[in-house]
Amino acid sequence: MLEKIKFLTNKTPSYLVFWVTQNCNAFCPFCFNYEENAKKNFDLKIDEIDKIARSLPHLKYLTLGGGEPSLRKDLPDIITPFAEHSGLQMCTIVTNGYLWERMAEYVREICKRHPKLGINVGVSIDFIGQAHDDIRRLDGCYEGSIKLIEAVKELRKEHSNVMVGAGGVYSAATASSILETGKYIIENYKIPYSMSLIRGLVEDMDLKAVDPDHYYSVAREILELQKTVMPFTTIDGPFRYALEEMAVDAIYKVAKHDEHTVNCTAGRKSVVLESNGRLRLCELLPDHFGNVRDNDYNIPAMLGVAEAQPVIDKVRSEKCRCTWECFNRASIVYDAKKWPKLLATGLNRAVRATQV
Repeated sequence: MLEKIKFLTNKTPSYLVFWVTQNCNAFCPFCFNYEENAKKNFDLKIDEIDKIARSLPHLKYLTLGGGEPSLRKDLPDIITPFAEHSGLQMCTIVTNGYLWERMAEYVREICKRHPKLGINVGVSIDFIGQAHDDIRRLDGCYEGSIKLIEAVKELRKEHSNVMVGAGGVYSAATASSILETGKYIIENYKIPYSMSLIRGLVEDMDLKAVDPDHYYSVAREILELQKTVMPFTTIDGPFRYALEEMAVDAIYKVAKHDEHTVNCTAGRKSVVLESNGRLRLCELLPDHFGNVRDNDYNIPAMLGVAEAQPVIDKVRSEKCRCTWECFNRASIVYDAKKWPKLLATGLNRAVRATQV
């Protein structure tokens, strides 16, 4: 247990979001990253990633996104340096599932190489059936996502360290149906389903015209459905659920009232790395710290120079707030003032689970 929480005292970043490629085979009108995905980039190579991993000795969590991670044919090799040199405990791979056979084989290989590493495959599903393919402009995407879910569930019989979940984007296009989508996935495939609120500069800005109250209502209903598939029998299961609950509350307050409730750890504990090596403060702000290729691939050193401090400090001084789920969750974990509520909510969930 102590091994799982020692990251709280580390001074170097313990959460890295890594866009492993900007290439993508889908063309989603709600993607915050669509402009970057349209650019020609020179992705970091494995020897470069190895140097980056060696600069991060206490990495708790790694999220691989993009672009579409399955388009990198060396995806298992990307994770290995972090597992071997960074003390990595959990890795999430976000995928649209279209290349499901390739991704399933990648996950199998990662499980074989790193049996102690927690691996979570996050499969994007916004609608059931053809409507999903239509909004992502990729025929066969829904079928691939379902086949990937089934393949990873089968893989779990051999490798207990792998999990799979699904998630969709709450937007003006999905607002009226995403609850039913979540119910369908949870009930039929017995896996968690999460919902992300549309964010950033997207191709179709009309999709951001959403009702925060309706978002919150749907998010809470999906959370209640989650309890039927969340692993409350594990030590950290109830607290993972509690963290989701607190993050939804924080996001709603930002969306509805522009209210600051979470002290963001961007630049301190959490950073974003682009596929071309540029190190960013977060996904939504343009601020960056330069390119790792020009700085000996040393992320802590890049964050420690004098020029980086004003960028990092303004997150606190300006009470930076947003609706990005990943950094909201991470920031709640690092905020000691949130721990009593996190503990109480988690224990309450654990007790209720034993009474079912």
